[in-house]
Amino acid sequence: MANWDGLFITQWPADRTDEPYLTDEERACIHDTLTKALADSCSVYMQTWHGRHFRHHRGTIRSVDVSKRTLTYADPFGEWTLPVDEITAIHITD
Repeated sequence: MANWDGLFITQWPADRTDEPYLTDEERACIHDTLTKALADSCSVYMQTWHGRHFRHHRGTIRSVDVSKRTLTYADPFGEWTLPVDEITAIHITD
């Protein structure tokens, strides 16, 4: 069973090879938050699932490529691209 801390999954069982399941409502919330963060140039904190591991990202969303289903965000070290489908949680930090 997954352990949750607020809206972030903090622990995923080692024997689970599948990705965390998000409901349609959770996906819609992520979409709405991405849209608002992009429109307002807000700083965000994102959690992604990639290669059976959670990764954490902090920055400002610069663009979203709908056809490739990716977003580009900037942090103090540069610009990075993430697949939108890997996002499991997002929070606006501003």
